[in-house]
Amino acid sequence: MSATKLALDIVSSVELSPTEHLLLKNFVEAAVYPEVAAQYLISRARRSEDVETSLRGFKNDWKRLAKKLTHTDPCPKHLTDLACRRDGPGCSLRRYEDPEQLFTMEPAFIIPPSMINGVTTKDDPLLEILEAFLSPEYIRHLQQVLAQHKNLKVGSLQNIVLLSPSIHNAFRQGHVDVQPRSQLLQSNFAQTNGHGGEHQSIEYALRKLYPEPPVDLYFADGTMFRNTLHFFKIVGYDTKSLTPPNPLLFEIHRRFSYALHLFSIEDKIAHGWTRSHGYILELPKFIIRILRYLWLFVPFVIRMHCCLLLLWVGRHLYGTGRTAWIQPVPFGLVIKECLHSSRNEANALRLVERYTSISAPRVIDVIECRDITYLIMTRLHGEPLAEVWHLMTYAERDQCGDDLKACVNQLRRIPNHTPYMFGNSLGGPSVDHRLPTGTAGPFNSEADFHAHLGGDLTTTEVRKLPLNHYSYFTHCDFHPTNLLISHGRLSGIVDWDCAGYMPEYWEFTKAMYCARGADVYEQMFYRAFGREYDSELEEERALWSLTAVGR
Repeated sequence: MSATKLALDIVSSVELSPTEHLLLKNFVEAAVYPEVAAQYLISRARRSEDVETSLRGFKNDWKRLAKKLTHTDPCPKHLTDLACRRDGPGCSLRRYEDPEQLFTMEPAFIIPPSMINGVTTKDDPLLEILEAFLSPEYIRHLQQVLAQHKNLKVGSLQNIVLLSPSIHNAFRQGHVDVQPRSQLLQSNFAQTNGHGGEHQSIEYALRKLYPEPPVDLYFADGTMFRNTLHFFKIVGYDTKSLTPPNPLLFEIHRRFSYALHLFSIEDKIAHGWTRSHGYILELPKFIIRILRYLWLFVPFVIRMHCCLLLLWVGRHLYGTGRTAWIQPVPFGLVIKECLHSSRNEANALRLVERYTSISAPRVIDVIECRDITYLIMTRLHGEPLAEVWHLMTYAERDQCGDDLKACVNQLRRIPNHTPYMFGNSLGGPSVDHRLPTGTAGPFNSEADFHAHLGGDLTTTEVRKLPLNHYSYFTHCDFHPTNLLISHGRLSGIVDWDCAGYMPEYWEFTKAMYCARGADVYEQMFYRAFGREYDSELEEERALWSLTAVGR
């Protein structure tokens, strides 16, 4: 067994938090030589009989070392002037070639010169960790570069890049990293030849790190960094006579970045769950219940103008929501601009309210205006699972799976009063982006439903699914953005426009379709549904790769 596999097995076997597991595994996987890093981690784990305590002691040392990269060392004025002369007045990190306006940039050390201060003492655990993670060769080269800064040499420019203040801060904290574009097609931690050669022609990728990517990052021209990646070259006014940034230093920073990002997440977890942000003028539930009843006696024209007014107020008070078609508004409400089946979603929510105790939005009104249908609903507390899964403990993730199982059991008790076995909650066609054309049915037999799923495939291209499944009321879209979490518990389920009556396995296979290989989500869904539908999942996965998907 290789040292790498043994080290990862030791880490996995110890009862640590999810973030601690990721941090320790990252130390091995992000190292220049993973086998050397693994051997060191094994030696630290075996320093005492309590492996958990040993590994946590190592993690604390690893954090002290990594945090040294967050120091914002002052840049001497003459080096700042040379960097501006080399890169021009605005730096290379901008969206447009000839922007109308350029903002003030900051000189940023790729690796702070103070990083190796106090880490050169023999037998110092930080030096041991640094040597295991980077290798003595990398450390020698790093010392040579940082020594040039100490002696105020022009060669120090290879450790300086001009960044906007917001990107500089994110870079310093490890929330973004920089790597040559060519490495995006290689392994995550491919080595860079940074010991010489021409660096002017290298195209770089500025990358946000996940989970919890940084927000409100701006380029030199004032445009926002909205995507995950931004490609750029260090092309300025004088990159031939003045040394450009050294790609090896970007590589060293990149190897530390994910650990720094995870340490910041660990610090956030230590502060505990915060209450979900509510909207002002939120009313108690019993008041909402009374107003829902009285509201429908108001003439439609008045209700329509109130809806439009609420939209206007909501945009001014809260900005746009997480998606363009869902707008938070006062009184603890949201207004959804329905893109597909507004009547089905409203009916599904009424069924859920009538037959279950599941936390779902309560329908206030459906308004049709200017060829647009607006669904007015109550707002639920909580954050999407997709945004907080990394903050959850293993126990909380298991509890979320158990809560989801309880919800599914309640949904399956909702009776089907439509004339069809499979279709939406009103007996019309199902709307689902998993379906080949985006819509299907309604159907009165499972064979017809499966025939539609197969599209133009022949029976020899994919095995047939069994035809003995019950028809159950199904949410049909357990996407991580539709499952809300509050204080580590499932607090609500939203987005019911796909809901209807489907084969009993569909809730599970569609949830796995939404998970798309993300282990955290898949484990939650397995806990909620068990292994009862493994054969159906296998058939579905074959169809995913062979058939087109809808909307």
